[in-house]
Amino acid sequence: MARCAVSNIDIVCNELFNRHKNEIGLYAENISQFVQAVFELMPNLESINCNSSNNSEIGQLLCGSLAAAYYRSIKKIISCGTLFIPEIPEFKNITYLDINLENTDSIQKAKFSSETLKYLRMYNVPPKFSWTIFTPKNKSLEIKFSNLTTLKIAYNSYYKSKSPSAANTKLVDCPRLYFPKLKVLDIMYHEDYQPSINCELFSDKLHTLRVSCTTNALCLVDNENLFQIDNLSLTVIANNDDEQEINFSAINRIIMKAKNVNYAVIDVHNQEVLRQINNANNLPITGLNISHSVDADTIIYTVKHLQNLSNLFLNNLIITKEQAHSYTSAFSMYEPDNLVPLNKNLKKLNLVCRNPEFTSADFTIFVGHLLPRLPSLVDLQVKTLFSGTVIKFL
Repeated sequence: MARCAVSNIDIVCNELFNRHKNEIGLYAENISQFVQAVFELMPNLESINCNSSNNSEIGQLLCGSLAAAYYRSIKKIISCGTLFIPEIPEFKNITYLDINLENTDSIQKAKFSSETLKYLRMYNVPPKFSWTIFTPKNKSLEIKFSNLTTLKIAYNSYYKSKSPSAANTKLVDCPRLYFPKLKVLDIMYHEDYQPSINCELFSDKLHTLRVSCTTNALCLVDNENLFQIDNLSLTVIANNDDEQEINFSAINRIIMKAKNVNYAVIDVHNQEVLRQINNANNLPITGLNISHSVDADTIIYTVKHLQNLSNLFLNNLIITKEQAHSYTSAFSMYEPDNLVPLNKNLKKLNLVCRNPEFTSADFTIFVGHLLPRLPSLVDLQVKTLFSGTVIKFL
């Protein structure tokens, strides 16, 4: 069989893989023969990209078996589905790893060299992830990612292991982790993720930080090395589930330390959190995503209160007849040359009104009242889920 100099292979797994999943044993034999043929044909393969939209077991087995066959030479693995990788020696030349850890049971036998990795992205990471797939045998007390410059982690709070003993698993002992060359850190945070990685994630070379976390995790982000961050993107998920006051002072400290703030967004999920935001002083947030219903007067106050706000998304705006009437009266007295802006920085406004009790006229009145007082607005998106005509303002 003639060999070819191909160094990259893309595998797309579609619904065809799921039609006979009960015959996976037969497929396993065919996959083994296929992998052997590919290895003989392309012995110098360095990159595997597995695109499995349905996360089929057969697709996972195919991609995992192919990766395992090239463990000596493979440098780049991308897999949007979980991989079934048999127990093999370490992937010693891996430099780029992008994997789905939704089912860690399927990949726990694999070992990836922490010394050679330069780019690492893991998503659907379970809260109690122990990093053992990067642990060389007999060296489990510490893991050094000597050359890693980019780390992206998306934790999955809804993770459920397929292992029957997972429910009884206690907090795992995580090895001490070192990231001496880390430049880009992107974390979609779960509040239970291993605290042992916090102190080492902020290397002295870190310049880009993107974090999505809950309010009770802000203290972990507030690190002394934040002073060197050139690009900070912070998304705070504010649920206030325990009905306690949220301490927003950590947001101020974090943002004041960074050199350049791309955005500081708060995702608000209930009225109490919004009340706390409106009562807090000098919150330097640039974006607000409000998912719960909120009335028009409160929004006007919020826009005026948060002067750094540049992006506002309202998922369920409520406008009463009384409010619409007051806006009509105020609008009739407007003098364009004497208008006092509510907010000079707001550039993007997304409004959704879902309640069919409100007329499009009321909605139009509110938007008409708001627009003249937002001089920097360049992007307005309006969506109403009731019948009627809405005036196009832009």
